[in-house]
This record gives sequence, structure tokens and C-alpha cells, in this order.
Amino acid sequence: MKKSYYHIIMAAFIIMALAAPVFGQNNSEEARKYMVRGMAAIEMAKDNEGLEAAAAEFGKAINIDPNLAAAWYNLGSVQSKLGHLSEAIKCYRRYLVLAPEASDARQVSDELIKLEYRMEKEEASILKRDDRFIAYKDGTVLDTKTKLMWAARDNGSDIDWPVARSYCENYRGGGYMDWRLPSYAELATLYDTGKTYKSDCGSEVHITDLIHLSCRMFWTSNTSVLTGTNMAAIFKFDGSATGPCDQHGCFGRQMALPVRSVK
Repeated sequence: MKKSYYHIIMAAFIIMALAAPVFGQNNSEEARKYMVRGMAAIEMAKDNEGLEAAAAEFGKAINIDPNLAAAWYNLGSVQSKLGHLSEAIKCYRRYLVLAPEASDARQVSDELIKLEYRMEKEEASILKRDDRFIAYKDGTVLDTKTKLMWAARDNGSDIDWPVARSYCENYRGGGYMDWRLPSYAELATLYDTGKTYKSDCGSEVHITDLIHLSCRMFWTSNTSVLTGTNMAAIFKFDGSATGPCDQHGCFGRQMALPVRSVK
């Protein structure tokens, strides 16, 4: 019985040894497939969502074959484009460990130095973090999820829509020149019932406390005409129902919160 059991165990080891190269080859091909898919995603990418899709494919390749140097390089390149500096640095470092003699090793090493410098400067300019939001010392707040940069505070007083649009377009926070009045959908990305504080006017608002709101209602860039009257959509950060408002003002206080897209 023991002899028979021994033979079975030995046979299993022999089968596993013979199959190992096949499994390794299959894994290598599977990893390569995801890497090529990632490269295709980069070619198709029109925005950050496309780049995130590419990063996901390269990540799958690395999970299958952690020693696939090209996948680490490509993931690092994508993370750099997305502004994920720490992740890009990690990927490039791993690439140089796996392929120290690669023809582009010096170039990647130089890029790594640049990323480390950028990260040092960015960290020095940061005032505070709150989940996906980063508040900078220049009075701006970056949403790392939507890639939208917001003014750290609104205009501070009740204004009508034309003035709100002008205020945003002429805002120069952080030294940037491309501020604008946000759309309803963009303001909605800031709304979060898990984050609440009392605004200056006494209304509770649901938004990160890195952005200071004077009150609850904000003008948007969404406009329409209703029975001959120029209207604009209002977003309310207290969660109450919203609707169109006469561009020259309606009941309550309407504010403006500048936004810009981060390239």
C-alpha cells in the first residue's frame, strides 16, 4: 500500500514538472496579451478614463507575470500622464530593477529623477488632503478623481448669473487663466452626504471642507429660455430640490465657484 502511494506521489511530481514549462508559457502569453491590450487602450485614449483603462490592462499583465519589465514601464508611463506620481515612480523603479541593461535604461532613469523632483515640489505646495481632494497653498483644490481644479472658496456674496460667469472667467486663482463657471454635472461631483459642515449663511452643505462655501446655492453654466425669460440651472449643496432660476436672480442667495480642467 505504501509503495503504491509512493508511486502515485512520484507520478504526480513528474507530471507537474513536465507541465511547468507549459504553464509558464501560457502565463507569459496571457500577460503579453494584456500588455498589448493596454497599448491599444493608450492609442484609443481620448481622456483620463481611457488612460485608466490602459493602466488596468497593464496591471493585469503584471499580476500574471510580475517580471514582465515592459508592462512595468508602460504602466509607469500611463501613471505619469495621469499625474499619479508616486505610482509612476514605483513602476519605473521596478522596470530598472528588471531591465537594468535595457537600451532606454538611462532615459527612464532621467525620467524617474524628473518625477521625484515634481513630487517633491507638489508635496511642498500642498496644504491639506481629504480623500481624493488636495488643497494647495495657492488657494486651489484639486479633485484627483475628476481632474477638476476648484477655487478653495466661492465669491462670497449674492450675485446674478451674468456677474457669476464674468467673475469665474476673470478669476486668476493659482495664477491660472482658464477658470470658468462650472456645469451642473461638475458641481454635482462635489456633492457628498458623507461630508457636511455649516456654511457662512447657516445652511448645512455636503461637500469637502477644503472648499469653503458662503451658502448653499450656486450658479451653473447650464442655461435655457422659459417663456421668454433667460434661465440658468442652480445647484444646491444642502440636497434640496433644484430647478431653473431667472438669470437675474431668484429667491435666496446665489454664489459662484470657479472651476478649471486640469490637463
